Amino acid sequence: MTYRKKLLTSLALAALAFTTTTANADTYHHIDKLAVEVQSQTRQLISEFSRHYRHKSGYSHLRSDALQLYRVAAHIHTVAHQSGSIHHLRNDLERADKLFHHLEEVFARTDLSFGGHTHGNTNHAFELMHDLEINLHHLKRDIDSLDAAAHRRMSHHNTGHGHNSGRNVRPSIGYSWGNGGVYLNGNRWSIRFGH
Repeated sequence: MTYRKKLLTSLALAALAFTTTTANADTYHHIDKLAVEVQSQTRQLISEFSRHYRHKSGYSHLRSDALQLYRVAAHIHTVAHQSGSIHHLRNDLERADKLFHHLEEVFARTDLSFGGHTHGNTNHAFELMHDLEINLHHLKRDIDSLDAAAHRRMSHHNTGHGHNSGRNVRPSIGYSWGNGGVYLNGNRWSIRFGH
């Protein structure tokens, strides 16, 4: 392959890798926006629970569980905002899903309990719970999609493995031919020309 063909091929492959990275960033951005929405909905739930159920016997449990869910949503937001580990996002989302389903049970018990009294119309709290569940499922689909895309990229590219010292280490990906190639390792690009 001539030097010019190698250079053009390298530039084309670099553009392809950049496009893949940009698509990945768009997905992280979408997950980040959904996590912010989940945070907002959870914050609204905490307010609704206080407004309507403050005088019910299960209120403190209800509020505590909603606060835990808020903290997990905030963490998902942070990890997605930093384009962090997909595995980390998946674990956080599993925890959020478990917390949500537990919160549903506590909410139903609190709403139906005879201990104390409920203030006002609680329809908005039920609507928020429904919307929150939809967004959590949407987050799960997006994280699954991000994970599948990462696996497809890794199976089509050479993968470098390094020692993970507890930091969020991104694997290197690249395209190679002969003694040359284009590689992306974390945030660094390298182009090697072989002879």
